[in-house]
Amino acid sequence: GQIETAAWRLSASLQRRYLSLTVGQAEHSGECVRSQRRQSRWRAIAAWALAVSTIAVPQVTASQTAAAMADGPAGAAWVIRSIYPTEFGFAEPAGVAFIPGPDELVTIGKPDGTEVGRLTLTEDAVGAFPTDLQVSDLSAVAFDAVRDRLVIIDSDDGELVGFTGDGIRGSGEAPASRAGLAALGLGQVRGSAFDPSTGALLALDATGRRIVRIEPGVAGSGLLDDLVAGDVSFVPLQGVPGADLRGLALDDITGNLFLADSAGNNLYEVDASGRLVSQHDLSASGIRFVAGVTLGPSGDPTDDPEARSLYFVDAGAASGEPSSTLL
Repeated sequence: GQIETAAWRLSASLQRRYLSLTVGQAEHSGECVRSQRRQSRWRAIAAWALAVSTIAVPQVTASQTAAAMADGPAGAAWVIRSIYPTEFGFAEPAGVAFIPGPDELVTIGKPDGTEVGRLTLTEDAVGAFPTDLQVSDLSAVAFDAVRDRLVIIDSDDGELVGFTGDGIRGSGEAPASRAGLAALGLGQVRGSAFDPSTGALLALDATGRRIVRIEPGVAGSGLLDDLVAGDVSFVPLQGVPGADLRGLALDDITGNLFLADSAGNNLYEVDASGRLVSQHDLSASGIRFVAGVTLGPSGDPTDDPEARSLYFVDAGAASGEPSSTLL
């Protein structure tokens, strides 16, 4: 359709923008594209060289998933919609999280977290405030709906960094809280998500190729004390081929997790045991370097209320182009 064609033209311009993508099932399924799109429940939004994309991943049964994985990747992505976050005056995005309730995206600006901005899923700017996070890698950003806080895992400097929900929403002061994370035994964390039912923090340890689960401990006077005192468990990834994994998003309906390779070529879905259950080709999306992933509603009022979207930040750029994008 015309919207899809226009989206492809926008993606070729390589400006900062949001790009919507759809993922079809594997070719061996024999279903036509329109049928695949009608059956799609997943939308994923990715950010690249200053853009954000929505990807639809078809919902399949366990037997269909097993058959698809036996034959290869489950499908490919193509662009269907584009949004331009820099038109709202936001800093270049380096990280992204989703706040339920108001259904907003929180973007962490470059360089090193100099700004926190809020954007609705219907593309309205809510506001932004300056920060001095000094965090070089912002791929592990997540919002904790249970305890109403935004948490960043800075494994390079060995810290947890957090903001209260009131601070993020502009209804209170927004100084960053910090706590050391050496006791948690994390490696290089390149993605994070909170379990909305328990408040457990999930982290992608890219060097150890494992998912780390931190069950909050006793709350202290500090915003992050319960995480530092939490119980830690590790789940090794099984069958995930990506060499440099980044981003982490939790499907709170199935309990499965989504992560990607940093080059933006593939999206992986793993179950609670770390086993690969589906793989989707993102090579046609134009994503160059996945810096972060989060999950939320699709933002499209015509979609099923159960529909979810994956939002990626793409920090890749060619020479002479802006250095990062929300997709």
